[in-house]
Amino acid sequence: MDRIQKDLMELCFSFMSLLDKLKKINLISEAEYEALIKLKRDFTSKIK
Repeated sequence: MDRIQKDLMELCFSFMSLLDKLKKINLISEAEYEALIKLKRDFTSKIK
């Protein structure tokens, strides 16, 4: 994994952490959370 891929992975994990926090305080719906998390998981699985 090169530096760019590593940085992208870290960014995705940070974004997923932010989504968790937003869901816990009800700023995003369960449907929004699931859709965005799925996109991030799909993306990270492709760059591994």
